[in-house]
Amino acid sequence: MTHGMVLGKFMPPHAGHVYLCEFARRWVDELTIVVGSTAAEPIPGAQRVAWMRELFPFDRVVHLANENPQRPWEHPDFWDIWKASLQGVLATRPDFVF
Repeated sequence: MTHGMVLGKFMPPHAGHVYLCEFARRWVDELTIVVGSTAAEPIPGAQRVAWMRELFPFDRVVHLANENPQRPWEHPDFWDIWKASLQGVLATRPDFVF
């Protein structure tokens, strides 16, 4: 069984996001869509999660609300921070990242 992951802010979701998620879904058995958000963003993360669940009711949509650095140069441990955060919301390690 193959597992894929799409990570995005989806602020708001648009046709490109829909295309990406539909493309990913064709290549894997299970797809997890990770909606990343921070408190400072103008559209609440919970609203974006609801939109993505409405658009993709048969896929797993999770909310990553950690206040992680948004760019690699913002923190020397950027990649380790994001790896740990993603492991916290993913049920299994993805075989493919889209």
